[in-house]
Amino acid sequence: MIIKLFCLFFLQVSSARTSQDILTEMTTTYSKVEYMKTEYEKLELSELLGDTQKTKGVIEYSKGRIRIEETSEAKNIFIKNKKHFWHLQSENQVLTGSVENAVPTIFELMFADPKVWNELKSNIVGQTGDDVEIKILVNGKIPNVKSLNVTLNTKKRRFESLSFTDDIGNKTQMDFTNTRFFRTAPEERFNYKITKKDKVNRL
Repeated sequence: MIIKLFCLFFLQVSSARTSQDILTEMTTTYSKVEYMKTEYEKLELSELLGDTQKTKGVIEYSKGRIRIEETSEAKNIFIKNKKHFWHLQSENQVLTGSVENAVPTIFELMFADPKVWNELKSNIVGQTGDDVEIKILVNGKIPNVKSLNVTLNTKKRRFESLSFTDDIGNKTQMDFTNTRFFRTAPEERFNYKITKKDKVNRL
């Protein structure tokens, strides 16, 4: 009886997944798909001004390439492929340059390379059913981000939400919906051609 109970306990402990295991599994899923598209709602709270801003957007990801397009009064589209990036803003302002000069996004950390979780400490801070919340110590890996929490659905293998605080105390909450994986990627979504109307600044 004692041996049976010991074996049961050993199996439970050995099968328990750590936060690193879960993050690695999720990022592996996202990094291997040909094309991923997800919608999000973002809530930003300014510590300095005390006001709240709500925006909606769409993230598209494909093998290291990313497109983030927000729906708001001000134009805000970020496109990055393996060679160049473009940040399209209001009044035809375009910031562009080589990928080496682009500021990494949180999403690239989550979607791109599973090995990144070997470098960052994390721990599970909550769990409801298949949803697991994980706190990640970014250690300067993402510019201007002080703390980061993500919620994942381990059954659906989807990122459900993320929240982070920047260096001056501003808080951002993002909830993802309608995440879909596809077998082919629309190549034009990860490129941009400069127009005559664009006011271009190059890095």
